Amino acid sequence: MGNSPTPCCRSSTEADTSDAPEAQPVVHSDTSLKQHGWTSTSAAPAPSLSRGQSFKKADKTEREKEFDVCIVKTAGTRLGLDVDLSDGVQLIVDKIAPGLAEEWNAANPDKKFGRGDRIVSVNGVQGNAQKMAEACRKGTTLNLHVLVG
Repeated sequence: MGNSPTPCCRSSTEADTSDAPEAQPVVHSDTSLKQHGWTSTSAAPAPSLSRGQSFKKADKTEREKEFDVCIVKTAGTRLGLDVDLSDGVQLIVDKIAPGLAEEWNAANPDKKFGRGDRIVSVNGVQGNAQKMAEACRKGTTLNLHVLVG
């Protein structure tokens, strides 16, 4: 995998808001904040936010419940992903072996996947473990949707 991101792996850039009008306060409940991995900095109900204020991002000790993985295969590289197809619907990760999956995990600790995690989609193919495994073998760019545990 090279150093330049590919379109599937590229993160979006934030727009310049220096000339944007002052934002109106927004009230978020603790529940809605936790759904997005954010926590309030106080024990009180979540306060309103105005422009320039933000909530502290929750610690990454708890992994996201689901996320997308993008792996670009090149000639002579191994995917390094052993999966169980026995349920017929999803790919259950059995082992991360040396290869591109291991490299992904090292480069993306907040989106690290491993044994017991479930791949529910490969390049848009879902609901059929055999077809998803085939997409992993044949695809050059793999867009995986992973559910933790």
